[in-house]
Amino acid sequence: MEKRNFLFLYLNTGSGHLSPSKILKTEFEIFMNKNNVDGSVTLLNGFAEYQKIAHTFFEDGYRYTSLYLQGAYSFFYDITTIPSILNFVKFCCGLRTVSFLKKIIIKNNITDVVSFHFAVTPSASKACKKIFLETGKKIPVTQVITDPFTAHPAWYLVPNAKFVVFSKQIKEKIIKEKLIDENAKIENFDFIIGNKFYPPSKDEIFELKTKHFSNFSNYDFTKKTILVVGGGDGLKGMYKLVKEFCSIKDFNFIVICGKVKKRLEKVNKIIKKNNSKNIFVYDYVNFISDFIKISDCVITKAGANIMMEVLACKKPIIVSNYIHGQEKGNVEHIIKSRAGWFIQSPKKIIQKILSLKNVEDIITEKFEKRDYERLIKFIVDR
Repeated sequence: MEKRNFLFLYLNTGSGHLSPSKILKTEFEIFMNKNNVDGSVTLLNGFAEYQKIAHTFFEDGYRYTSLYLQGAYSFFYDITTIPSILNFVKFCCGLRTVSFLKKIIIKNNITDVVSFHFAVTPSASKACKKIFLETGKKIPVTQVITDPFTAHPAWYLVPNAKFVVFSKQIKEKIIKEKLIDENAKIENFDFIIGNKFYPPSKDEIFELKTKHFSNFSNYDFTKKTILVVGGGDGLKGMYKLVKEFCSIKDFNFIVICGKVKKRLEKVNKIIKKNNSKNIFVYDYVNFISDFIKISDCVITKAGANIMMEVLACKKPIIVSNYIHGQEKGNVEHIIKSRAGWFIQSPKKIIQKILSLKNVEDIITEKFEKRDYERLIKFIVDR
Protein backbone atom coordinates (compact mmCIF):
# COMPACT_ATOMS: atom_id res chain seq x y z
CA MET A 1 0.00 0.00 0.00
CA GLU A 2 1.18 3.50 -0.87
CA LYS A 3 2.49 5.55 2.03
CA ARG A 4 0.03 8.39 2.67
CA ASN A 5 1.41 11.67 3.98
CA PHE A 6 -1.27 14.28 4.63
CA LEU A 7 -0.66 18.03 4.84
CA PHE A 8 -3.23 19.95 6.93
CA LEU A 9 -3.19 23.70 6.21
CA TYR A 10 -4.62 26.43 8.42
CA LEU A 11 -4.24 30.14 9.26
CA ASN A 12 -4.39 31.80 12.67
CA THR A 13 -7.64 33.66 11.99
CA GLY A 14 -9.48 32.69 15.16
CA SER A 15 -9.86 29.17 16.50
CA GLY A 16 -12.43 28.18 13.87
CA HIS A 17 -9.74 26.99 11.46
CA LEU A 18 -6.94 25.77 13.71
CA SER A 19 -9.04 23.87 16.25
CA PRO A 20 -10.81 21.56 13.73
CA SER A 21 -7.50 20.85 12.01
CA LYS A 22 -5.88 19.85 15.31
CA ILE A 23 -8.77 17.62 16.30
CA LEU A 24 -8.94 15.92 12.91
CA LYS A 25 -5.16 15.42 12.90
CA THR A 26 -5.44 13.47 16.16
CA GLU A 27 -8.37 11.43 14.84
CA PHE A 28 -6.49 10.78 11.59
CA GLU A 29 -3.47 9.42 13.46
CA ILE A 30 -5.70 7.13 15.53
CA PHE A 31 -7.42 5.90 12.36
CA MET A 32 -4.11 5.28 10.56
CA ASN A 33 -2.68 3.37 13.50
CA LYS A 34 -5.87 1.33 13.92
CA ASN A 35 -6.01 0.40 10.22
CA ASN A 36 -2.25 -0.07 9.77
CA VAL A 37 -2.01 2.79 7.29
CA ASP A 38 1.60 3.82 6.79
CA GLY A 39 2.00 7.58 6.71
CA SER A 40 1.87 10.85 8.62
CA VAL A 41 -0.14 14.03 9.17
CA THR A 42 1.67 17.38 9.10
CA LEU A 43 -0.10 20.45 10.50
CA LEU A 44 1.16 23.68 8.94
CA ASN A 45 0.34 27.39 8.78
CA GLY A 46 -0.27 28.01 5.07
CA PHE A 47 1.90 31.14 5.01
CA ALA A 48 5.66 30.92 5.46
CA GLU A 49 7.25 32.71 8.42
CA TYR A 50 8.89 35.19 6.04
CA GLN A 51 5.48 36.21 4.59
CA LYS A 52 5.11 39.02 7.13
CA ILE A 53 2.61 41.03 5.06
CA ALA A 54 0.34 38.03 4.52
CA HIS A 55 0.37 37.15 8.24
CA THR A 56 -0.30 40.77 9.22
CA PHE A 57 -3.11 41.27 6.71
CA PHE A 58 -4.99 37.99 7.14
CA GLU A 59 -4.25 36.97 10.73
CA ASP A 60 -3.62 40.19 12.69
CA GLY A 61 -5.95 42.14 10.40
CA TYR A 62 -8.77 39.66 10.88
CA ARG A 63 -8.29 39.62 14.65
CA TYR A 64 -8.27 43.40 14.99
CA THR A 65 -11.07 44.32 12.56
CA SER A 66 -13.44 41.56 13.67
CA LEU A 67 -13.15 42.74 17.27
CA TYR A 68 -12.68 46.51 17.03
CA LEU A 69 -13.44 47.64 13.44
CA GLN A 70 -16.30 45.44 12.35
CA GLY A 71 -17.38 48.02 9.77
CA ALA A 72 -14.02 47.65 8.02
CA TYR A 73 -14.27 43.87 8.20
CA SER A 74 -17.80 43.95 6.76
CA PHE A 75 -16.62 46.17 3.90
CA PHE A 76 -13.76 43.78 3.04
CA TYR A 77 -16.07 40.76 3.31
CA ASP A 78 -18.64 42.29 0.94
CA ILE A 79 -16.22 43.75 -1.58
CA THR A 80 -14.39 40.44 -1.97
CA THR A 81 -17.61 38.80 -3.11
CA ILE A 82 -17.04 40.70 -6.39
CA PRO A 83 -15.27 38.15 -8.66
CA SER A 84 -12.62 40.56 -10.03
CA ILE A 85 -11.58 41.73 -6.57
CA LEU A 86 -11.67 38.20 -5.16
CA ASN A 87 -9.39 36.99 -7.97
CA PHE A 88 -7.01 39.87 -7.28
CA VAL A 89 -6.80 38.88 -3.60
CA LYS A 90 -6.28 35.28 -4.70
CA PHE A 91 -3.40 36.41 -6.94
CA CYS A 92 -1.78 38.39 -4.10
CA CYS A 93 -2.06 35.44 -1.70
CA GLY A 94 -0.29 33.16 -4.13
CA LEU A 95 2.71 35.37 -4.91
CA ARG A 96 5.02 33.67 -2.44
CA THR A 97 2.71 31.01 -1.00
CA VAL A 98 2.72 28.70 -4.03
CA SER A 99 6.51 28.27 -4.06
CA PHE A 100 6.57 27.84 -0.25
CA LEU A 101 3.93 25.10 -0.29
CA LYS A 102 5.50 23.39 -3.28
CA LYS A 103 8.78 23.05 -1.37
CA ILE A 104 6.97 21.72 1.71
CA ILE A 105 4.99 19.18 -0.33
CA ILE A 106 8.10 17.88 -2.09
CA LYS A 107 10.26 17.88 1.06
CA ASN A 108 7.72 15.90 3.10
CA ASN A 109 6.65 13.66 0.21
CA ILE A 110 3.04 14.79 0.69
CA THR A 111 0.42 12.65 -1.04
CA ASP A 112 -2.74 14.52 0.06
CA VAL A 113 -3.49 18.14 0.96
CA VAL A 114 -6.37 19.15 3.27
CA SER A 115 -7.03 22.88 3.61
CA PHE A 116 -8.97 24.44 6.46
CA HIS A 117 -8.71 28.01 5.14
CA PHE A 118 -9.89 29.43 1.81
CA ALA A 119 -6.94 31.86 1.55
CA VAL A 120 -4.39 29.06 1.13
CA THR A 121 -6.40 26.49 -0.85
CA PRO A 122 -5.81 28.06 -4.31
CA SER A 123 -2.04 28.27 -3.64
CA ALA A 124 -1.96 24.66 -2.46
CA SER A 125 -3.88 23.54 -5.53
CA LYS A 126 -1.54 25.46 -7.85
CA ALA A 127 1.51 23.98 -6.12
CA CYS A 128 0.07 20.48 -6.61
CA LYS A 129 -0.58 21.18 -10.30
CA LYS A 130 3.02 22.31 -10.80
CA ILE A 131 4.29 19.13 -9.16
CA PHE A 132 2.02 17.05 -11.42
CA LEU A 133 3.34 18.76 -14.55
CA GLU A 134 6.94 18.21 -13.43
CA THR A 135 6.70 14.69 -12.00
CA GLY A 136 3.34 13.21 -12.99
CA LYS A 137 2.47 12.78 -9.30
CA LYS A 138 -1.19 13.61 -8.66
CA ILE A 139 -1.91 15.14 -5.24
CA PRO A 140 -5.61 15.55 -4.39
CA VAL A 141 -6.80 18.63 -2.49
CA THR A 142 -9.66 18.59 0.02
CA GLN A 143 -11.35 21.84 1.09
CA VAL A 144 -12.87 21.78 4.58
CA ILE A 145 -15.40 24.64 4.73
CA THR A 146 -15.26 25.57 8.40
CA ASP A 147 -18.15 28.07 8.19
CA PRO A 148 -21.11 25.74 8.76
CA PHE A 149 -24.03 27.83 7.52
CA THR A 150 -22.80 30.92 5.65
CA ALA A 151 -19.82 30.47 3.33
CA HIS A 152 -18.00 33.23 1.43
CA PRO A 153 -17.39 32.72 -2.34
CA ALA A 154 -13.66 32.40 -1.55
CA TRP A 155 -14.34 28.86 -0.37
CA TYR A 156 -15.07 27.81 -3.97
CA LEU A 157 -11.99 29.18 -5.72
CA VAL A 158 -10.79 25.62 -6.37
CA PRO A 159 -14.01 24.12 -7.82
CA ASN A 160 -12.45 20.74 -8.66
CA ALA A 161 -11.35 19.99 -5.08
CA LYS A 162 -13.07 17.56 -2.75
CA PHE A 163 -15.41 19.42 -0.37
CA VAL A 164 -16.26 18.78 3.28
CA VAL A 165 -19.20 20.81 4.61
CA PHE A 166 -20.96 20.88 7.98
CA SER A 167 -24.60 21.49 7.09
CA LYS A 168 -27.16 20.32 4.54
CA GLN A 169 -27.85 24.01 3.95
CA ILE A 170 -24.37 24.64 2.53
CA LYS A 171 -24.35 21.43 0.49
CA GLU A 172 -27.71 22.20 -1.10
CA LYS A 173 -26.62 25.76 -1.91
CA ILE A 174 -23.43 24.55 -3.57
CA ILE A 175 -25.27 22.01 -5.72
CA LYS A 176 -28.18 24.32 -6.60
CA GLU A 177 -25.97 27.26 -7.59
CA LYS A 178 -23.34 25.03 -9.24
CA LEU A 179 -20.51 26.60 -7.25
CA ILE A 180 -18.14 23.66 -7.84
CA ASP A 181 -17.39 21.37 -10.74
CA GLU A 182 -20.05 18.84 -11.65
CA ASN A 183 -17.82 15.84 -10.86
CA ALA A 184 -16.31 17.24 -7.65
CA LYS A 185 -17.10 15.23 -4.53
CA ILE A 186 -18.97 16.95 -1.71
CA GLU A 187 -20.32 15.53 1.56
CA ASN A 188 -21.94 16.82 4.73
CA PHE A 189 -20.58 15.81 8.18
CA ASP A 190 -21.04 16.74 11.83
CA PHE A 191 -19.03 19.78 12.85
CA ILE A 192 -15.56 18.92 14.17
CA ILE A 193 -15.29 19.52 17.91
CA GLY A 194 -13.53 17.60 20.68
CA ASN A 195 -15.19 14.64 22.36
CA LYS A 196 -14.89 16.40 25.73
CA PHE A 197 -17.95 18.48 24.78
CA TYR A 198 -21.09 16.58 25.73
CA PRO A 199 -24.14 16.99 28.00
CA PRO A 200 -22.92 16.45 31.59
CA SER A 201 -24.81 14.63 34.32
CA LYS A 202 -25.74 16.44 37.54
CA ASP A 203 -23.04 14.48 39.38
CA GLU A 204 -20.39 15.54 36.87
CA ILE A 205 -21.47 19.17 37.17
CA PHE A 206 -21.06 19.02 40.94
CA GLU A 207 -17.66 17.33 40.60
CA LEU A 208 -16.45 20.02 38.17
CA LYS A 209 -17.69 22.83 40.39
CA THR A 210 -15.87 21.26 43.32
CA LYS A 211 -12.72 20.84 41.26
CA HIS A 212 -12.55 24.46 40.16
CA PHE A 213 -14.25 26.40 42.95
CA SER A 214 -13.96 24.47 46.23
CA ASN A 215 -11.22 26.90 47.30
CA PHE A 216 -13.37 29.96 46.59
CA SER A 217 -15.51 30.78 49.60
CA ASN A 218 -17.46 33.32 47.52
CA TYR A 219 -18.61 30.74 44.94
CA ASP A 220 -22.15 29.72 45.87
CA PHE A 221 -22.92 26.13 44.84
CA THR A 222 -26.66 26.75 45.23
CA LYS A 223 -26.79 29.54 42.64
CA LYS A 224 -26.85 29.33 38.85
CA THR A 225 -23.61 30.01 36.98
CA ILE A 226 -23.32 32.20 33.89
CA LEU A 227 -20.30 31.92 31.59
CA VAL A 228 -19.05 34.75 29.37
CA VAL A 229 -16.56 33.70 26.72
CA GLY A 230 -15.59 35.00 23.29
CA GLY A 231 -12.69 32.83 22.20
CA GLY A 232 -9.02 33.78 22.41
CA ASP A 233 -9.72 37.39 21.47
CA GLY A 234 -12.42 37.96 24.07
CA LEU A 235 -15.97 39.26 23.62
CA LYS A 236 -16.89 42.67 22.25
CA GLY A 237 -18.85 44.71 24.80
CA MET A 238 -17.47 42.69 27.71
CA TYR A 239 -16.86 45.74 29.95
CA LYS A 240 -20.49 46.93 29.80
CA LEU A 241 -21.64 43.39 30.49
CA VAL A 242 -19.38 43.04 33.55
CA LYS A 243 -20.66 46.38 34.90
CA GLU A 244 -24.20 44.99 34.73
CA PHE A 245 -23.08 41.80 36.49
CA CYS A 246 -21.77 43.85 39.41
CA SER A 247 -25.32 44.72 40.45
CA ILE A 248 -26.59 41.11 40.32
CA LYS A 249 -25.93 38.98 43.41
CA ASP A 250 -28.10 35.95 42.62
CA PHE A 251 -25.68 34.30 40.17
CA ASN A 252 -22.08 33.18 39.87
CA PHE A 253 -20.41 34.77 36.85
CA ILE A 254 -17.37 33.33 35.08
CA VAL A 255 -15.72 35.76 32.68
CA ILE A 256 -13.04 34.63 30.21
CA CYS A 257 -11.25 37.75 28.94
CA GLY A 258 -9.03 36.25 26.25
CA LYS A 259 -5.34 36.70 25.57
CA VAL A 260 -5.26 40.50 25.78
CA LYS A 261 -3.72 41.35 29.16
CA LYS A 262 -5.17 44.90 29.29
CA ARG A 263 -8.69 43.50 28.99
CA LEU A 264 -8.11 41.29 32.02
CA GLU A 265 -6.78 44.23 34.03
CA LYS A 266 -9.70 46.48 33.10
CA VAL A 267 -12.29 43.85 33.99
CA ASN A 268 -10.62 43.30 37.37
CA LYS A 269 -10.69 47.07 38.02
CA ILE A 270 -14.43 47.20 37.30
CA ILE A 271 -15.07 44.32 39.69
CA LYS A 272 -12.85 45.77 42.42
CA LYS A 273 -14.47 49.20 42.11
CA ASN A 274 -17.93 47.67 42.60
CA ASN A 275 -16.74 45.26 45.31
CA SER A 276 -18.31 42.28 43.51
CA LYS A 277 -17.52 38.91 45.04
CA ASN A 278 -19.48 36.63 42.71
CA ILE A 279 -17.56 37.33 39.46
CA PHE A 280 -14.64 35.03 38.66
CA VAL A 281 -12.24 36.30 36.00
CA TYR A 282 -9.76 34.39 33.85
CA ASP A 283 -7.60 35.38 30.92
CA TYR A 284 -7.33 32.18 28.92
CA VAL A 285 -8.12 28.61 30.03
CA ASN A 286 -7.48 25.22 28.47
CA PHE A 287 -10.45 23.61 30.22
CA ILE A 288 -13.28 25.61 28.65
CA SER A 289 -15.33 22.41 28.34
CA ASP A 290 -15.47 22.22 32.16
CA PHE A 291 -16.78 25.78 32.44
CA ILE A 292 -19.39 25.24 29.73
CA LYS A 293 -20.63 22.11 31.50
CA ILE A 294 -21.08 23.78 34.89
CA SER A 295 -22.77 26.82 33.37
CA ASP A 296 -26.52 27.32 33.24
CA CYS A 297 -26.19 29.72 30.32
CA VAL A 298 -23.34 30.85 28.08
CA ILE A 299 -22.98 34.38 26.71
CA THR A 300 -20.72 34.46 23.67
CA LYS A 301 -20.22 35.54 20.09
CA ALA A 302 -21.43 33.53 17.11
CA GLY A 303 -18.12 31.90 16.19
CA ALA A 304 -18.75 28.42 14.82
CA ASN A 305 -16.39 26.66 17.23
CA ILE A 306 -17.62 28.06 20.54
CA MET A 307 -21.24 27.91 19.36
CA MET A 308 -21.03 24.23 18.43
CA GLU A 309 -19.22 23.40 21.69
CA VAL A 310 -21.97 25.04 23.76
CA LEU A 311 -24.73 23.36 21.75
CA ALA A 312 -23.00 19.98 22.12
CA CYS A 313 -23.18 20.44 25.90
CA LYS A 314 -26.91 21.27 25.59
CA LYS A 315 -26.58 24.65 27.26
CA PRO A 316 -28.70 27.73 26.51
CA ILE A 317 -26.71 30.29 24.56
CA ILE A 318 -27.01 34.06 24.31
CA VAL A 319 -25.20 35.52 21.30
CA SER A 320 -24.31 39.15 21.95
CA ASN A 321 -22.30 39.76 18.81
CA TYR A 322 -21.55 38.24 15.42
CA ILE A 323 -19.26 38.97 12.49
CA HIS A 324 -21.03 40.20 9.38
CA GLY A 325 -21.45 37.62 6.64
CA GLN A 326 -19.68 34.50 7.84
CA GLU A 327 -21.42 34.22 11.24
CA LYS A 328 -24.91 35.38 10.27
CA GLY A 329 -25.99 31.82 9.48
CA ASN A 330 -24.77 30.70 12.91
CA VAL A 331 -27.09 33.17 14.65
CA GLU A 332 -30.00 32.12 12.45
CA HIS A 333 -29.34 28.47 13.32
CA ILE A 334 -29.39 29.17 17.06
CA ILE A 335 -32.66 31.06 16.83
CA LYS A 336 -34.32 28.60 14.43
CA SER A 337 -33.38 25.58 16.55
CA ARG A 338 -34.56 27.41 19.71
CA ALA A 339 -31.20 26.80 21.35
CA GLY A 340 -30.74 30.41 22.39
CA TRP A 341 -31.16 34.10 21.66
CA PHE A 342 -29.47 37.00 19.91
CA ILE A 343 -29.36 39.91 22.39
CA GLN A 344 -26.92 42.81 22.11
CA SER A 345 -28.01 45.04 24.99
CA PRO A 346 -26.27 44.18 28.31
CA LYS A 347 -29.40 45.20 30.25
CA LYS A 348 -31.62 42.94 28.12
CA ILE A 349 -29.10 40.10 28.51
CA ILE A 350 -29.47 40.42 32.28
CA GLN A 351 -33.26 40.39 31.93
CA LYS A 352 -33.10 37.17 29.91
CA ILE A 353 -30.76 35.55 32.45
CA LEU A 354 -33.09 36.46 35.31
CA SER A 355 -35.98 34.85 33.44
CA LEU A 356 -34.23 31.49 32.90
CA LYS A 357 -35.84 28.59 34.77
CA ASN A 358 -35.35 24.83 34.86
CA VAL A 359 -32.35 24.94 32.52
CA GLU A 360 -31.31 21.57 33.93
CA ASP A 361 -34.02 20.00 31.79
CA ILE A 362 -31.88 20.72 28.74
CA ILE A 363 -29.07 18.35 29.78
CA THR A 364 -30.99 15.07 29.79
CA GLU A 365 -29.93 13.89 26.33
CA LYS A 366 -27.67 10.85 26.33
CA PHE A 367 -24.19 11.53 24.98
CA GLU A 368 -22.79 9.48 22.14
CA LYS A 369 -19.11 9.82 21.32
CA ARG A 370 -18.49 11.46 17.96
CA ASP A 371 -17.18 9.18 15.27
CA TYR A 372 -15.03 10.91 12.65
CA GLU A 373 -14.23 7.71 10.77
CA ARG A 374 -16.74 8.44 7.97
CA LEU A 375 -15.17 11.87 7.43
CA ILE A 376 -11.65 10.44 7.44
CA LYS A 377 -12.59 7.73 4.94
CA PHE A 378 -14.11 10.41 2.67
CA ILE A 379 -10.81 12.32 2.65
CA VAL A 380 -8.65 9.21 2.30
CA ASP A 381 -10.73 7.68 -0.48
CA ARG A 382 -9.51 8.48 -4.01
